[in-house]
Amino acid sequence: MRIAFFAGKFYSDMKEASLLTMLNLAKVFQAKGHKVVIFGSGGDGLNKYEVIEGIEVFRGPYLKSKYIVPVYHPAFIFNNFFSPMMAYFRCKYKFDIIHSFSSSPLLSYRTIIPKFFNRKLIALHSIKSFSMYSGKKSLNFRYMNKLDAIVTNLVVIKKYLISGGVHQNKIHIIRSNIDENKFFRYDDNKKNVLKKKYGFADSKIALYYGPLVERKGINYLIEAFSDVIKDVKKCKLVLAYKDAVIIDKHISDVKKLALSFDVNLKDIIFVKPWIKIEDYVNIADVVVMPYPELIGTEGNPSCILESLACGTPVVTSDLPELREFLNEDEIYFAKAKHSK
Repeated sequence: MRIAFFAGKFYSDMKEASLLTMLNLAKVFQAKGHKVVIFGSGGDGLNKYEVIEGIEVFRGPYLKSKYIVPVYHPAFIFNNFFSPMMAYFRCKYKFDIIHSFSSSPLLSYRTIIPKFFNRKLIALHSIKSFSMYSGKKSLNFRYMNKLDAIVTNLVVIKKYLISGGVHQNKIHIIRSNIDENKFFRYDDNKKNVLKKKYGFADSKIALYYGPLVERKGINYLIEAFSDVIKDVKKCKLVLAYKDAVIIDKHISDVKKLALSFDVNLKDIIFVKPWIKIEDYVNIADVVVMPYPELIGTEGNPSCILESLACGTPVVTSDLPELREFLNEDEIYFAKAKHSK
């Protein structure tokens, strides 16, 4: 079968869980003898055609903006909605299945519209989190019934879609996965060697990885660390950050926040995105993911699953989405938005 995957921007050095999941899924299908192609928007320095880990990627035109544009900006709408579809319609292949990935239910139209031109096309859409643009607001999602199936990873999202008019039998729950060939528990000798290699031989390590932004709870993490460092003197907060257009501002904001809580900046280590994150997860004494809420964030956060696979203790927020698949024997739950 020929299978088309739709994304927004899709690039070779990606860190986002949803993009990695899509690539891994594409490789699984391709290994089973299917033809899988990914369609996305263009971007600075991105080619119109590329092969990433054996998967063909076609990109549509890209509207460049000088600013980080809001969701209603024409450039945002064009790049996320129209551009992947334009790449799809320009492609010479004919497809049997088209599958879009996005937290936004509206972007399911990327798969609904091509179905109008090919009634035999099987159209699917995966939603792995609540959208950062609409959150959990009550909306009308009846248009999604034109899809053949909707995939989500959480019961709470399924209930949310049903409340918006989606037929229950359209929705399938499939939990998120991680790469266990990459994330697994190192032996103690290897951990000690790596701690020395990375300069943490005599320190405890609290690790956070992801965007350095408030919607991920970075402000609560810094405040919490300011209390921890009073009792645990040889402790480093390692921030393995996701790259961003304004990453310099994100780092500057974190430093200012740390200074406001009297944290010595020598105790905060900023680690660039292209490091071997699996090494850092293994040598960490604890991974801390202080989500205020899980909107615009993977409902089954890969960082938590990866940390568990490495045998590293995790502290995270007590949220209903996480309670769906984790319990207190596996995770240290803390009150959300509460640094203490």
